[in-house]
Amino acid sequence: MAPEVVVKVLQALDEQGILSETAYPGKKLINITEEMAAVNLEKVDFTGRSATVQVTVLSPVSMGGGACEVAAMKVGRILERLGAMCVQEECRFNSYANAFYVRLLGTFRGAAVMESWSAVSDFEVEVGGVVLPNAVSFKAEQAVDEVTGTPLNTAVWTFRIVEEFGRGQSPVPAAAEPFTVKVSRSSGVETYSQCTWIACQVENTGTGLRQIRSGVAKSRSEIIIE
Repeated sequence: MAPEVVVKVLQALDEQGILSETAYPGKKLINITEEMAAVNLEKVDFTGRSATVQVTVLSPVSMGGGACEVAAMKVGRILERLGAMCVQEECRFNSYANAFYVRLLGTFRGAAVMESWSAVSDFEVEVGGVVLPNAVSFKAEQAVDEVTGTPLNTAVWTFRIVEEFGRGQSPVPAAAEPFTVKVSRSSGVETYSQCTWIACQVENTGTGLRQIRSGVAKSRSEIIIE
């Protein structure tokens, strides 16, 4: 799960002799007597398979803002070694804690986030009989009546599949039309029949490729698992 990233960051800081603890919104600051770091999970992007960790480096006012910036740079290098893309902000002063602080944002993407990232998703996408192991998002919707807002039974379903590929990986060839899309979740199985492709977009994410494909299905059936 994504919170494991915070644990890995805390462990890495501890190994380098940096006092650290988890930080929570609204947590009161105390007087800082030595350099330390507060770590929290800032954001999780399930579609983009990324997690951003915020590390706030603090140092007592007696050490000066320069010492805080140096400590922050050290933390930034630790985050980079863990696989994060790191951004360090300017040094500021907190009068309540009587300490200088620097905030760093480290974004982990794809496999760098955690070995168990697949646990984030409880679905499996199969297109034309072939499972897409890199699928991270699936969404389908049907046109609705503009007045009542209820789905139009005769309308086609429009779906969108997002796949993330690491370096050295490449998308599998598109299924021949017409094809079937099967989405298996812990809650049940959705089957979209008589499908055709309508668009495909491939983006370079810096850590690999992201492929976004959309299509239409003439019908949909569902098996619910209680």
